[in-house]
Amino acid sequence: MVREAYKDYEANLAAEKIVDSPFVVQSIKQNHPSSHYDEASITSAAPLGEMCVACEIRNMSPFNYSFSYKTDWIDDRVLARLDVGDGTHNNRVPGIPLEETSVPTPQIHLYRNDGYFVAYRIDGIDYESDEPVKFDYYKGYEYLCGRLNIGCENHTPPAFYFQPSGRLNLMVSDADPNEGVEFPAENE
Repeated sequence: MVREAYKDYEANLAAEKIVDSPFVVQSIKQNHPSSHYDEASITSAAPLGEMCVACEIRNMSPFNYSFSYKTDWIDDRVLARLDVGDGTHNNRVPGIPLEETSVPTPQIHLYRNDGYFVAYRIDGIDYESDEPVKFDYYKGYEYLCGRLNIGCENHTPPAFYFQPSGRLNLMVSDADPNEGVEFPAENE
């Protein structure tokens, strides 16, 4: 279906889209109790059916998740997907360059004009460093919204929160809360 209407697909990806903000993930996924999942509706200047952004967070980890841009326009439902944390994706499609046959996370999946859904590396990520393992769901949502032109009615960047029902979601930080504070000398 995407191959036959690829120009519509490209127009949709390029069009401005609006999502309610904040997008909050809090529900346990029915078929995967170790995952949390929620969706938020999206409107587009070039719509392709009923569209939404969905997020699955696996094992309560900010570094193991997927964001999907979905529609009822095609049977597979997924128009684009960002995967982080679950290893390497093997692109088994014709004509793919050797260096793109195995793509580590984070990766963005998009359709090619021949209808194949292909994983690509994310521009600006140094895959030889520890940067990929620090690509948390806040960075992922920011990237996806920027890549797919998703914004808010008031032209602010969309916000994302993971707040599992019945739990406090406390992020551990390496920041020193006393950094830059001068304490008086003890014997003055």
